[in-house]
Amino acid sequence: MHKCKIAIDARSAHRPGSGVPNYSVGLIKALGQYQDLYDFVFVIEAGAPIEHITFPEHSQFYTTKVKKDSRFTRDFWENSVLPRTLARMGVHLYHGLDYTVPLIKTHFLKASTMHDTAVFTDYDERHWISKARIRVLLAAIARSADAIITDSVFSRTELLRHLPVSPEKVEVIWSGVDDAFYNPYGKLVEANIKMKLEGCDCYILYYGGFRKNKNVEVLLKAYSLIEQKSGVKLVLAGRIGVNANILNKLIQQLHLENRVVLFGFASEEELKYLLHNCKLFVLPSQVEGFGLPVAEAMACGAPVVCSRAASLPEIGGEAAYYFDPNDPQDCANRILDVLQNNHLRSRLIERSKARACLFTWDKSASKLTNLYGTLLRRHFGDMRGI
Repeated sequence: MHKCKIAIDARSAHRPGSGVPNYSVGLIKALGQYQDLYDFVFVIEAGAPIEHITFPEHSQFYTTKVKKDSRFTRDFWENSVLPRTLARMGVHLYHGLDYTVPLIKTHFLKASTMHDTAVFTDYDERHWISKARIRVLLAAIARSADAIITDSVFSRTELLRHLPVSPEKVEVIWSGVDDAFYNPYGKLVEANIKMKLEGCDCYILYYGGFRKNKNVEVLLKAYSLIEQKSGVKLVLAGRIGVNANILNKLIQQLHLENRVVLFGFASEEELKYLLHNCKLFVLPSQVEGFGLPVAEAMACGAPVVCSRAASLPEIGGEAAYYFDPNDPQDCANRILDVLQNNHLRSRLIERSKARACLFTWDKSASKLTNLYGTLLRRHFGDMRGI
């Protein structure tokens, strides 16, 4: 029987180390189990790294010189060259892993993964012109796409609130956690990481971004309330970027210069070490489409303390300990509870390991390929004539 051909925009997988790239890498690898059902075409960027991506065997590739961050060139290419090329390749369905799909009418079906709705909130730091453009673009994508995939029930609710899209069009598929997080960290990383930790072996961990929605300010204020009685340091891991001055100024104002370790970007092995050895992991975010760090922390068996906001209660379930994201004192109290109550800490670790089993790429890919099949049957019937 002739197989349907699925094209996937893999350009978001080129540079892993943050949410959407890691999502793309994990999902592409898991799709390799479904080559008996579908032929896969991957859109990649010329000259971009692909060695870290495990593509399904016998995949086809469409290589473009148009860079994903070249906004105006990209928009033109996605609505002219890309559709014609995919049509010539006999593609039946195109999946954009990072929001965008062609806006013009096409012979193939279109699915868009929309990870969050931060651009519709006050926590988005982009210029108002950029925010307005993105909101208009998302509305156009919502109208054009045959299906929208999102990472949580929370994000689905927000998409339905902000975009002109019918409920039956939006499917929730949780992200997975890379298999590596379920395995011990390599011993070779230990000596190097201890040097980067500046001799600190008793610490609270945060990792992720430092944008406004990540709410790191509340975490720092909370830590300042308990740092003397807690006996632990605070390790902040991740690329700080343009907010470095703001972050350093706040640390100085709170007199935490000798108590906060700015670790910088953490590789996967370094992150596993940090999670396995931390006293607890804290995620104070105001807006998260999924909250992958919570799932990764749970896979490593770290006790999780996180905000009661956005998708985090959905992902953390009963395995996390929650606080009000607007209240530094509440955050401080929760952190201190876990540090001082061994029974509570042990219970959170036990629940974390059990909860983490829900977040696998195999489960995500299974739900996604079922959605592909539903869309294709709805459009092409039994598909024997394709």
